[in-house]
Amino acid sequence: LNTQSGLLKDTQVRKAIAMAIDRKKLSEIFESGYKPATSFVPDVLVGFDKKAGHEFDPKKARELLQKSVASTSHLPPLDLLTISFEDQVILAQFIQSELKKNLGLQVRIHVLEPKRYYSPQLNSLDYDMQINFWGADFPDADSFLSIFMSESRLNRYKWSSVAYDKLVLAARAEHLPKKRTKLYRDAQRILQVDSPATIPLHYGTVRGLVRQEVQGFKPKPIEWWVFAGLEKKPSIPNS
Repeated sequence: LNTQSGLLKDTQVRKAIAMAIDRKKLSEIFESGYKPATSFVPDVLVGFDKKAGHEFDPKKARELLQKSVASTSHLPPLDLLTISFEDQVILAQFIQSELKKNLGLQVRIHVLEPKRYYSPQLNSLDYDMQINFWGADFPDADSFLSIFMSESRLNRYKWSSVAYDKLVLAARAEHLPKKRTKLYRDAQRILQVDSPATIPLHYGTVRGLVRQEVQGFKPKPIEWWVFAGLEKKPSIPNS
């Protein structure tokens, strides 16, 4: 979300948008290929919080929006940037539909080919919202939450919170799982609830077929499949 200029500079408007998108519909649209997200930290990692973020509540969303905007009829459309992958374009159209239906906001979708989308010359601040996806470099919440730290080069919209930075840094140094979990959850509350900078939409899934006689296949929290140590059950001859 572009927190630096335009309509989304208003925290209440960003909260309203977060409440106006029914993520549960995504599993229907993509035939269970997407798992609706709540927490920015996925459910397989320490720091996951199923109560993170704003729940779908279109009535409350409209009330919040009306506190900042008397009428949406005179507002310019929100510019939403997405890459040209088919599923991401469908996702953009879904967001466009939800915000129109639940808030009366117009959304203009900009679809870019990968070369332009990932170009260093692309200025994200030209857009109000951007659909992006992230896969962790290592199985820890820090690989997600560090994106929005003030000095991160991945923080495209330059959202900044001193309190958030302190919590993420403290979690890095904390070795006790319960304390780390609390620090990460407190950070997510700032990121998703108090001053939303991002709206998690879904968790991706990776699927594969494993023969019944194969033993020792244990998928990791991130998309690395390690095949070392696999064994095959001895076959039992027919009598």
